Amino acid sequence: MTDLTLRIVGHTLMSVDLTGDARENSDAMDVAAGAFRDLTTSLILFAEKWPTPKKRKMRKAVDTLHRVVEQLIIERRQNQTHVTDLLGLLMQAVDPATGNGMTSQTLRDEVLTMLLAGHETTANGLTWTWYLLSRYRLVASA
Repeated sequence: MTDLTLRIVGHTLMSVDLTGDARENSDAMDVAAGAFRDLTTSLILFAEKWPTPKKRKMRKAVDTLHRVVEQLIIERRQNQTHVTDLLGLLMQAVDPATGNGMTSQTLRDEVLTMLLAGHETTANGLTWTWYLLSRYRLVASA
């Protein structure tokens, strides 16, 4: 389900096929999401700063995701195409108070947040749906 939702989220949010590097992208998202869960539930303050093997793996995963999304943004800017997907809309967004658009880093972070949230939660929901349907065949056949 994670590979399927990665493909769907890539098409829906950014009009791209993320399946070319699907395994690397999916693994990086899983590692980053797991690390985020660990950090938010840790009882030890400042544990995220400790240079553990798990933290190095998380940093590598985050670097991979940054590289993928940054490359998509660069390609979109070079092509100067006007697409009304999430990436296109965020690229066009302007702060009414300042008239400025998003910085490249802010744009990357916003897209990455949506990519991670849309990917993981949907994959989990689909996985549980298939599991429950397999357990309750009468409901599935109705």
